[in-house]
Amino acid sequence: MTDQSNMAKKPSASRLIGLVFGILLLGGMFLGGCSTVKKQTPLFVYYDAVPYEVYYPMSIGSSWTYEVQEYKDGAPSKQSTLLVRVADIQKGKVILQTGSADLTYLLRPDGVVKAESGNYLLKMPIQAKQNWPLSLAGQAGRATIREVLHTQTVAAGTFQSCILVEEEYPLGPDQTLKTRSIYAPHVGLIHLENILDLEGKEELQESVDLRIYWHPGQDNPDAFPMLPEG
Repeated sequence: MTDQSNMAKKPSASRLIGLVFGILLLGGMFLGGCSTVKKQTPLFVYYDAVPYEVYYPMSIGSSWTYEVQEYKDGAPSKQSTLLVRVADIQKGKVILQTGSADLTYLLRPDGVVKAESGNYLLKMPIQAKQNWPLSLAGQAGRATIREVLHTQTVAAGTFQSCILVEEEYPLGPDQTLKTRSIYAPHVGLIHLENILDLEGKEELQESVDLRIYWHPGQDNPDAFPMLPEG
């Protein structure tokens, strides 16, 4: 059983989940009637010295549209659509618009950092088992690159040579908040899951899937074909 006195001193799981991704939902632009464009990034071969920019390309005008699914008691509940767009880039600072809220990322030689928290989103070298410390609402955590050759299918298509990053925040002896993010080369974030691990049993709280993306110079939205089925 969880030590209640210990848990009382720590942020609740629901509060941490809100802090991890809630700012995007609160600032999200909810859309309707958008068609799904299925495409695939050009073939990419992973190599040890690959720069992090390959997995999170950001140019002014770059945009990503996501399908957001929330869960309650293990069952799907609220659905929404989230549009994220790069509004400005100046001196290593990237401004992302998500509707009514802006997010700021800092581009550093060794990775991309969330300006608000100071946490690295991605940190060099981009290699399996690479890890770095995190902090959220005073709670210490750790991010680890679990895979570098991951294949993921989302509404936008099937993507290969992806990296899977897992963030973990222990809430107590029996509870851990996990966020799993998957980044595709030349595309960016394509999938995210917020999970509450209770005594080794994972409970999905929220999932985010890429539906449409666009980068400057990508004039033809169908330029990247789907991988063959099977």
